[in-house]
Amino acid sequence: MKKATKRIFAAFLAGAMALSMTACSSDESNSGVNNSPNPSSSSDTNEPSNGKVLADDVTLDILIGSHASYPYDENWVLWDIVKEKVGGTLNITAVNNDDMMTRVNLAMASQDDMPDVLHVIGKDYVAAHCLSGAFVNINDNLDLLPNFVAWRDSTPDSAEIIKERTAGDGNFYHFPVYGLQTINNLRTWMYREDIFEANNIEVPTTLDEMYE
Repeated sequence: MKKATKRIFAAFLAGAMALSMTACSSDESNSGVNNSPNPSSSSDTNEPSNGKVLADDVTLDILIGSHASYPYDENWVLWDIVKEKVGGTLNITAVNNDDMMTRVNLAMASQDDMPDVLHVIGKDYVAAHCLSGAFVNINDNLDLLPNFVAWRDSTPDSAEIIKERTAGDGNFYHFPVYGLQTINNLRTWMYREDIFEANNIEVPTTLDEMYE
């Protein structure tokens, strides 16, 4: 993985997804580190000229988990938005969350199976392999992550959230998903306006009025 590709990954992660990055390492003896060149990635001189993050001929291999309640669907409009903003080609492999740890372990054991980008749902996945050098320490790359730094500096509880994602070695490899802890508290109530009008019922404006 080349320096230019690292920059591509950082911009991609900061601007489009909250993903953990697979890392490069100069120590080829490190277990689970992908030091082999990625033939689908751009070279140092092949900078994007299309106004997007990735050049048109760049392909990123991405491994993500698929939740049983909302299984991965390649037709989600999200991927159209990412394609429009990021460019390149995203080669996505989705794995059932129940099998994700096994899939991650297998990927870390073979350079040929290691994806360019790995999206995981918990710190356990990262903690199991971070000491081998398999992941980039986010704090070492803050100069490449202006959007993340802006979020960190403008969010009152960012330090607490980042601490929850900090590994045992004191480094930070796993981007937070902000708002996940409160998402179940958000609700939108919908009603049939025609039924309210037909029965001359005022639309409630508080929970007490709705209950009554």
